[in-house]
Amino acid sequence: MFRHGSGARRALRLAGVGIVLGAAVVGAAWAQETLRIAGDVVNQSGEPVVGAEVLLSPSANGQPISGGVPQRAKTNKKGHFTVAFARPGEYLMSVTAPDVVLTKLSMKIRDASKKPMTLADGTDLKDIVDAAVDPSRREIPIAIPKNAFYVDFVLVLGPPQAARAAARPVDPAAVAAEASIKELIKARDDLIAGNFDIVVTEIDGVLAKKETLTDPKDVAIAQYMKGYALFKLGRAAEADAALADAIAADPTMGDAYAMRAGVLVESKKFNEASEAFRKALELNTDPARRPALLANLGKSLIEAGKPDQAAPYLEEALTLAPDDTDVIVNLVDVYTRLGRADDAEKLISDKLSPKDAATLHFNIAAMMANNKNYAEAEQHFRQVLALDPTLVSAQRYLADVLVAQEKREEAIAEYEKYLKADPGAEDAAEVKQMIDALKKSMPKSGGAKKK
Repeated sequence: MFRHGSGARRALRLAGVGIVLGAAVVGAAWAQETLRIAGDVVNQSGEPVVGAEVLLSPSANGQPISGGVPQRAKTNKKGHFTVAFARPGEYLMSVTAPDVVLTKLSMKIRDASKKPMTLADGTDLKDIVDAAVDPSRREIPIAIPKNAFYVDFVLVLGPPQAARAAARPVDPAAVAAEASIKELIKARDDLIAGNFDIVVTEIDGVLAKKETLTDPKDVAIAQYMKGYALFKLGRAAEADAALADAIAADPTMGDAYAMRAGVLVESKKFNEASEAFRKALELNTDPARRPALLANLGKSLIEAGKPDQAAPYLEEALTLAPDDTDVIVNLVDVYTRLGRADDAEKLISDKLSPKDAATLHFNIAAMMANNKNYAEAEQHFRQVLALDPTLVSAQRYLADVLVAQEKREEAIAEYEKYLKADPGAEDAAEVKQMIDALKKSMPKSGGAKKK
């Protein structure tokens, strides 16, 4: 089966919303160790702000994660707060206190020895000192890299009007751009909530004034959200067009390729879907998403009639997700189509429970029977019954492939076992007729034995 892992639950980065403070991190690489986040909240005179609430909400690409559990802390009499058991990763930070807003932010990140951090690529992580904060923004994206142990903030609050006065001069184009970004954020929230009709209307409204989106990535995100919503509404052709527009606006947007591939799969355009999955895989930078992309690419290549091309992608997917039943099933399918029976059998016996293995053998047997490979179908149906004797329909189909091989006596025996196991079967009358016909067709010397 195909997975639509990115979907509505995947938070969308809006390029115009602003940069993430701290270090760029990938969600899948978050460490599991806890760290200490602490800081001081002060006013513009440096005096402590008592009772301010600091909220850290888990995020991805600067946007909230659906179902993420926020961390809360309140400042004490000295304006100090501590979040004792946080984890590295991305967060949205907000600070709430009466009649004031966040105007400046300082941030230091240290390792366990309290030394400045150096990232895996050799980049020194610089301290952030007195960074001005746009007062219209309620949440500030921050990113804390793996192996960070101490994170310290100084958060400066001030009156909203004073903060706005200190902000950049009013620029009509910038105001229009900011309004469009807010509309996109609203559309994103409706997308997560499943209000797909509303999303399409909202995005069309933004795209009608596309000139306000100065960053092509924001145009791409708008078209991506529209494409997703249209797909969920069952409007596949329109969804495909919107996603194609998203890719045209930002050819590096891997999510758009992956989503478009899913639309093409639903439309049974498997060759095109395969190419879209290939591009999504090429652009993907998240290790956690690679197994699903590999699996989807492999499955689309199977459906496109290219099992030889599917094999390496599914094999890599299995190394990354060794217990993924869907990958195992699809790889067994590939090995079977390629005539690699031993590899298929080993995979089934090593990786699947008896019931799952029986189901898989059943599917392989059915495929073999459809292709008139009756001897191989017979072997697989026998394995089904050995693994799961309760799957009595296999008994009927085993008898059918025995008939196709003119093994009439064996077929009669299997038909009779089937009727004994399920005397009320819908096809019982038909099976009885088959038994009678087989017995009449057999030479008297080789007829079925009387009981």
